[in-house]
Amino acid sequence: SRGVIVSKIFFMIMEKELHQFLERVNEIYGLFLDATTGFNEWNMNLLKQQENIQKQTGESLEFFESKKYLYFVEQEDGKLHQLSHWTTLGELKKRIKNKGENHLKMANLSLVMIYSYWEYYRSKIQERTKKLINSDLMGDIRHLRISIIHNKGIGNENMNKCKILNQFKEGDKIEIDDEYFEKIVDLIRKEINLIDKK
Repeated sequence: SRGVIVSKIFFMIMEKELHQFLERVNEIYGLFLDATTGFNEWNMNLLKQQENIQKQTGESLEFFESKKYLYFVEQEDGKLHQLSHWTTLGELKKRIKNKGENHLKMANLSLVMIYSYWEYYRSKIQERTKKLINSDLMGDIRHLRISIIHNKGIGNENMNKCKILNQFKEGDKIEIDDEYFEKIVDLIRKEINLIDKK
């Protein structure tokens, strides 16, 4: 019957759009893993190099921590071009260590990107099917996103409305570590499968 055909078309659209969203989530998760793995390896290499230089020179750890760390890019002619950003070795190691600032910012950035894709695919489904999609989990991610972008990464009053991702409260610094981000990605996958079944 016509009703059955319309229903099948609706589920085909849902499956397609939700599948595309999960593909974006997996891409972002891959980016997160690439970046954080790179930070960890970079940190380990820096520590090894520092230990070797310390053995050769006898200088203290503090001596190296305050030294400038410069960034270069190799040009086509083989010459190195110094980039405008620089930091100290101590600050760099602090940033790239496990659970350091770069890991936390990468998780926040990834969460913001995931929600942007959710908005896009959800609106496409709702436009074509005239069906509303509600999700407590994605609502929580929306609250986190607003605090990250619009409140300098500090939980706003809407943090108290979170039903699933309720680790952060109003006034808390939004610091999502690797383990919590992995948990969120797993919850998103389960949530999308549940929405698809519904």
